[in-house]
Amino acid sequence: MTSGPPSARMTETRSSSSVPFSSAPPRGRRFPLRSIAKAAIGVALIAALLLWQDNGRKLIGILAGFQVEYLLALLALQVLLNAISSLKWRLFLKDRGVDVSFAALFGLYLIGRFFNNFLPSMMGGDVTRSYLLGRRIKSQAASAASVTMERATGLIALTMLAVFFAALNPAAFRSPIVIVTIAGAVVFCLVATLLFVSERVGAWMQGALIKRRGKLSSKLLRLVEEIGLYRGRRRVLFWALVYSCLFQFLAGMNVYYGSLSIGFEPDLLDVLVVTPAILILAMIPVSPNNVGWWEWCFSVLLLGAGATAAEGLAVALTLRAVSWITALVGGVLFVFQRSD
Repeated sequence: MTSGPPSARMTETRSSSSVPFSSAPPRGRRFPLRSIAKAAIGVALIAALLLWQDNGRKLIGILAGFQVEYLLALLALQVLLNAISSLKWRLFLKDRGVDVSFAALFGLYLIGRFFNNFLPSMMGGDVTRSYLLGRRIKSQAASAASVTMERATGLIALTMLAVFFAALNPAAFRSPIVIVTIAGAVVFCLVATLLFVSERVGAWMQGALIKRRGKLSSKLLRLVEEIGLYRGRRRVLFWALVYSCLFQFLAGMNVYYGSLSIGFEPDLLDVLVVTPAILILAMIPVSPNNVGWWEWCFSVLLLGAGATAAEGLAVALTLRAVSWITALVGGVLFVFQRSD
């Protein structure tokens, strides 16, 4: 698979490159009240989960038997997952003629993980790393497009692997929640792919944004234009999907080793089927870093892999704790970046 040289269109005014692609939070009390409400939802979900079926008492016993020898493997997997994502991110940037070192992108990825703890869903840090990279390369549009493509190819690979492993192990695909979640992801990915591939749809979207005046419309127009530049870049898209498939497989292994660390020994194929559904549902913005929602997804969906609700909760908390370690590294990097 070959592709032509990247477009030379990489210019953008200085004023527009200093503003992120998300709309500014509303002034006054609406934004803090909404944040407080989301945090309250997360706390309520955790409380309900601990009270349900006496999971709180069971959880203490399960975590007391945590097998520390698996901690190193879980930390290594966290590093690998972030490294693969950074390599894929760099792949899209290099295709646009933007040369940012792997170490710099890896650091930005960790900073994004840190900000996930304060923003809705588990992808809120994408806004942070996109904005910081945009300042560095003087183009928020190119930065946002690279982050969007990195996430989009990840979702497509996640859905592909979910269908693949479900075909290998149909018994684990019997849960209605898993079926609906993966079916919804398949439909979404097909629609998104068709919209991306169709130049006519892209031109229609650009025309509609041109007619609407305003800062947000102009920023979205530049974002759509930048994303459109990846259309037809077969080699880049192919390797992005390869990186994504490797990432999603390791994400399944992460859940598997997290299960082993608390004494739960599931079938690996069961975990590989259930994990995509968990990760897809975790994208729904429920609370800051999806506290509570992440734990509920594990407690309910790991039932299909033979776990109890308390064991699913223990796996979720174990993986969250390991993730916090890498997030703290990102927080330290952010402090040093602010100092610079």
